Parts: sequence; structure tokens; C-alpha cells
Amino acid sequence: MSRTPLRTAVAAARSAELAQALPAIIAAAKTGRRRETGEITVDSDAVREAACKIGYVQHFTHRALAAAMRTIGARRAPNSHTGAKYVFPSALCLAEAVKIAADNADQVKQAGNE
Repeated sequence: MSRTPLRTAVAAARSAELAQALPAIIAAAKTGRRRETGEITVDSDAVREAACKIGYVQHFTHRALAAAMRTIGARRAPNSHTGAKYVFPSALCLAEAVKIAADNADQVKQAGNE
């Protein structure tokens, strides 16, 4: 099924909105660490639970979450057997992961305003 330009624009707007909310959601989410490198990881289910906890009521799909996580600088962690797990490269504590996400979300917002 091909996407119409309107559906594509709506999906892009929702992804940008989710990217703006993700730093606060990630700060409230349960996080873990990669065994090999010690980098901060966050599970997609933990992101959904944290979104509900902080009051983010917009529905988002797994695809929209993946796009927004890539936008803010996270990448998918390999060998995750339960849902999707995302890692913030070079973030060794939660504060660094939230700072990376917030900085990249601000860049997305500025690019959208131009």
C-alpha cells in the first residue's frame, strides 16, 4: 500500500512531535546497560510505560517510535529478543542519554521551523 502525500506529512509530523517528547519519556523510563560497553539502553515497552506515566497520550506505533528514536540519536541494539531495545552510543549514564536526546530533539525542532 502506497502512502499518499497527506499521510506521509501526517506521519512525519507525529514522528517529530514524538521526538520532542522523548527526552522526558526516556528520563522517566526504566533503563539498562549493554553488557559489552556499559552504554545506556531503553526497551520499547519501557518507553511506552513511561509515556503513560508522564501523561503523553498520543498513540504511537513501533515504526513511529523507531523513527523518532533514530531522529534523536539512538540506534537499535542487536540481539534483543523482547521487543525493540535502543542504545545511546557513548552515553554511560542516564543524564548523558537524556542530554543527547534533548539536543537532537532541539535540532529537529529548529530544522522544522526553518
